[in-house]
Amino acid sequence: RERSDALELRERVRLQTLEGKLLPTLDAWMGRIESVREEREELSRHEAQKPGTERLRELEKAFKAARTALRVAKMRQAAADSEEDDDDESLHGSLQEARRRLQLAERALRKERAELLSVATRHFPEIAALPLLRLAAAENEELR
Repeated sequence: RERSDALELRERVRLQTLEGKLLPTLDAWMGRIESVREEREELSRHEAQKPGTERLRELEKAFKAARTALRVAKMRQAAADSEEDDDDESLHGSLQEARRRLQLAERALRKERAELLSVATRHFPEIAALPLLRLAAAENEELR
């Protein structure tokens, strides 16, 4: 009888240890597994090409070139309007094409920025709070 009580006590202690120490630790790890999987998936998308700013720089250059081309097309259109040139249709077409290229360049640039921000905030979540911290600092300065 004493031996069975000792075994029963040992089993209860073992069960309490499992419930008190091991299970909370396992639950914490299980909670992190999903975020680790998401992070691994995010990194696997960039496996062939590590995330960097080279493509962003290229897209910024393309955007600036498209913006310059639009300005040139607008100046040509304005000059043609003042001279009442007959070649108005081709100038209008080139202006529309310049606008379209600028929109495409801006869309690609925004997409790349969002992608880089997504990768950065996944690994450094405090990056997402930086604008709020700057705003709080500015408001704090205004209150002084």
